[in-house]
Amino acid sequence: MPLQIYADGGYREAAGGVGGWGYLFLEEDGTLVASAGGVQVTDSPTGGEYTAIIKALRAAQDAGYQEVEVYNDNSGIVDHLTGRARILSPRVIPRYLRTVELLDGFASATVEYAPRHHPGIRAADALGCEAVDRETEAGFPARWWHKSNFGMPPIGRTPAAEEAVP
Repeated sequence: MPLQIYADGGYREAAGGVGGWGYLFLEEDGTLVASAGGVQVTDSPTGGEYTAIIKALRAAQDAGYQEVEVYNDNSGIVDHLTGRARILSPRVIPRYLRTVELLDGFASATVEYAPRHHPGIRAADALGCEAVDRETEAGFPARWWHKSNFGMPPIGRTPAAEEAVP
C-alpha cells in the first residue's frame, strides 16, 4: 500500500521572496500519518513546490516507506517529473535532478496532479502559509492568505497554528 504524499509550496514576493512549503502523509484510507511545513527563501513559486516535494520524499525515505504516490498542484512540475515536459529554466534543473534521485530510491513512486481545491493540497498549502506567517510575522491569519484556503478542512493543522488563528 503506497503512502500518499500531498506536497505544496508557495512564494510571496511581498514577504521578501519567502516561500512556504508543506506536506502531509496519508494512508490509503485517508488516515493522517505525518505532516510538516516550513519556510525558505526562494527565487520562484517553482522553487517552493520542488522544496515541498524534496522534503516530503526525504521524510518518507527516513520513515522507511518503499512505495509513494506524490500529489502536487503544479502541472508544470508534474509534467517535468513524468517526462511530459522539458525543463526550460536552468534554475530548476538542480531541484528536478534531486527530486528524480529521491524518487528513484523508492521501489515504486508515482507523481500525479491534484487540483488546488483538493483537501490534501489545501492542507499542505496551509502548513506552508502558517509557517511563513509565524516566521515573518506577516500580520494576517494564514488561512486567509490564499483564497483557496477559505473553508480549509482541519486536516494537517497543528495545535499551535490553531491557537494563532483567531
